[in-house]
Amino acid sequence: MTRSNRSAGPPADEPPEFLADRSLGRRTVALLREAGWLVRHLSEVYADDGQHIPDEEWIAHGLGQGWALLTQDERIRYRAHERGALAHGDKPLFYLSKKDLLIVDKVRRFHGHQAAIYRAAKRGEAAIYAVYEDRIEKKWP
Repeated sequence: MTRSNRSAGPPADEPPEFLADRSLGRRTVALLREAGWLVRHLSEVYADDGQHIPDEEWIAHGLGQGWALLTQDERIRYRAHERGALAHGDKPLFYLSKKDLLIVDKVRRFHGHQAAIYRAAKRGEAAIYAVYEDRIEKKWP
């Protein structure tokens, strides 16, 4: 999808697009796509699964493309470099509040909060949200 003004975001009736960190795995991304999400895995953007790409670099790249971000790496919210990359964008990052979920549970958790995640992604603000079993919660700023 090509847009002349990426910072304006998608039209209200279009779903937001996402970039998923490698920590979520390709299968999680594939299942989210099957559920209708517009999501890319880091391996589709960077060679070698993006293993050697610092978090602040993939974050900045995704935001530069107008994509919100998905991960299970909660530590990003505590690191100044990663938060700095987020602060320069206008899309949020969503992380799973529990790391040891099965793939199907990761998908269920994101997809179960799809409406809230989409609303937050369309607000046009830099933010970090935790995705819990029963809600999403803004953690930064």
